[in-house]
Amino acid sequence: MRILVTNDDGIDSPGLRALVRDLTVRGHDVAVVAPNGQQSAISRALTMNRILRSYPAELAGFSGTCQRVEGTPVDCVKLGVLELLTERPDLVVSGVNIGTNLGGDVLYSGTVAAAMEAAYLGLPAVAYSTSSVRGGFPDFGMLDDVLEWSFTLIEEHPLPRGTILNVNFPQRDVKGFRTAPLGSMNYDEHYVRRVDPRGGAYYWLDGGSLGEKEDARTDVYWFDNGYCTATPLKLDITDHEFLHDIID
Repeated sequence: MRILVTNDDGIDSPGLRALVRDLTVRGHDVAVVAPNGQQSAISRALTMNRILRSYPAELAGFSGTCQRVEGTPVDCVKLGVLELLTERPDLVVSGVNIGTNLGGDVLYSGTVAAAMEAAYLGLPAVAYSTSSVRGGFPDFGMLDDVLEWSFTLIEEHPLPRGTILNVNFPQRDVKGFRTAPLGSMNYDEHYVRRVDPRGGAYYWLDGGSLGEKEDARTDVYWFDNGYCTATPLKLDITDHEFLHDIID
């Protein structure tokens, strides 16, 4: 299978290298088009008002097509599919993101946005994320099992056009695998105000996750209890139920 790999942590991320390695070992024809640097939480931003550049890149032990793009994850998918690749991919894979994308986090995630752009272009896509590790190197020992489960899932249940699969997995000791709806991540958010040497104010967004309030068997619940989760997400964000109530 021809697979385009991208991410939002940048082409030098260990998560992308682990994904490319495992997909290549599994016999897939892999191409990489990824951001030059960190693009987390940039959602579906698209470069339109400046030049978009792409350069050949190298990943240790990888001999396939590899490009670094001075743009966003969405830029990488669009440019890769429409211009850089000689053949249209069968699947687009985004990740592995260092840090989960659970619940409402998917609205901000560049990792998920890259997969959504693939769906917009009519391609099936999967986004992968794992928990971050403070002061340590991420462990991708579970990745092969996660790939086996998620690939089997989409082989047995092909993704409808316009739908992606959002997958999150713990660093190690996965208890099992669950498909689940999005949960509600709650945050204690605030801005830290500081002053630069010239007296101007600037701000840093700070805070932490408060988890999920209710035991709702969502992606947040299952992940917090040690499971790998998969949630189908679709491009159509219309509230059809409310539309039915107000339609003329």
